[in-house]
Amino acid sequence: MNKTVTLSVILAGCHAVTPPETPQYDRYEQQIIFHADPENHHKTGEHGAVAKYVDQNPFVFYNPEWFSSIPQEMQTFFFQHEVAHFRLKHVKKKPYFASEKERAIMEMEADCHSMIYLRNRLHYSADQFEKIFEFADFHLERYRVRNLGDCLRINKHQHF
Repeated sequence: MNKTVTLSVILAGCHAVTPPETPQYDRYEQQIIFHADPENHHKTGEHGAVAKYVDQNPFVFYNPEWFSSIPQEMQTFFFQHEVAHFRLKHVKKKPYFASEKERAIMEMEADCHSMIYLRNRLHYSADQFEKIFEFADFHLERYRVRNLGDCLRINKHQHF
């Protein structure tokens, strides 16, 4: 009985990792490939995912261990955030370097794109957005958390 209780506690914080079920495309209409990267070969960073081109093909590499530790709403937010980097031309087919300020702006733009997509395409409820805000309060930079709410207020009629 003791083993069952311990196992239940360990599994309580785990969530299934579900990349987008519908095909997602970059700005060139190439289908984005979602690929688990448990060894972190592609440097998924502190938020567990990275968008990049490999041999001219768009990939989102993600850390399945990190993703399984976050609620489904946040998984969807982060997957759409990475897709946004392709659609907003933040990810180039050739290497380039951005300043820290430019990277911060790109992160906020991708956050907004993701939030608007969740509202307009996936029809997220207030409860689902609340889960995102609760998670973001503890895990994202302050400037990004403030930006999330602004995205929904300012961009009421923007569609993706």
